[in-house]
Amino acid sequence: MQTAIEGADVLVLEANHDLAALRRGSYPWPLKQRILSSRGHLSNLDAAWALARMKRRPAQVFLAHLSEENNRPDLARETVCGVLRQQGISLADTDIVLASQTETVGFGYN
Repeated sequence: MQTAIEGADVLVLEANHDLAALRRGSYPWPLKQRILSSRGHLSNLDAAWALARMKRRPAQVFLAHLSEENNRPDLARETVCGVLRQQGISLADTDIVLASQTETVGFGYN
């Protein structure tokens, strides 16, 4: 996946869940195991590290497929931006947009 996203100008990246929220949430354990597996969903941390590993980050990143039960938009954004800041990565040239399951989001460059 990392190779496939490299060089994108715009990226839609799953930030499905917060690990702690998923672990303490109400989902049955088999579902939690599937979500956490290598064939499951990307966590906020997974999304953050995928962006941090890119040699050239996109102008726009849409964080998408946020779980309504195991995530919050502010938590997804803070996790992603926090990891990037900790790695010394500037967000000046990257617009982080939270995609909604219920509303249309705008598309365009800064």
